[in-house]
Parts: sequence; structure tokens; C-alpha cells
Amino acid sequence: MKTIQELDGIFTKGSKTFKQIKSSYSAYLYEVTDTETDHIYYEVFENKEVKKRVLPSGTLMSDRVAYPSNSDFGIWAWCISRGSDDKKALKHALIRFNFLSEQGKVA
Repeated sequence: MKTIQELDGIFTKGSKTFKQIKSSYSAYLYEVTDTETDHIYYEVFENKEVKKRVLPSGTLMSDRVAYPSNSDFGIWAWCISRGSDDKKALKHALIRFNFLSEQGKVA
């Protein structure tokens, strides 16, 4: 059985902190907090596995779960925000997460 590198539970990129709050076989849900604006929003995305490969620099990337890039949003990833109402945004993010989780269940 192959080993897949999972996503980090918490990580920071620039002024944003990403915190995984739910995961399932087929989906992930992250809370994103922007420390510059105090804005909280959510990113929901499908579980996409990336195969092992060697980068042009020679660095070996292992089999891993991919975090979506900007171009993936609207295709297999969604950013959910409701302005300053982060509770409402979370409610909608959970609806999307639960839908993706149900769609990905193995029969």
C-alpha cells in the first residue's frame, strides 16, 4: 500500500493562517484567517492526489494530497465568504463539504 503525504493541519502563507477543521475521504475544509484584515473565510475542496515526480530543480516530490492553486477555485475548490459574517460562511462551507463527502463515499 502506498503512502500519501497528507495536508498540514495548520500552516501560514503571507498574512493568512490556514487551519484544517474537517476532512473526509473525499474532501477538506479549511478556515482561513487574514491577520492583516481580521477577515475569516473558508476553503472547501476535493481530495486530489498528486503522483510522485521530480521537479526541474531535481527535488523529489512524494505522492501527496494537493492543496488547490488559484486556478483550481471554481473547478474542484471553493472559497466561501460572507463578508464579516464568518458563522454564515461556515454554515455554507459545511453544506459544500458534506455534499462533496457524500459524493465521494465508496460503495
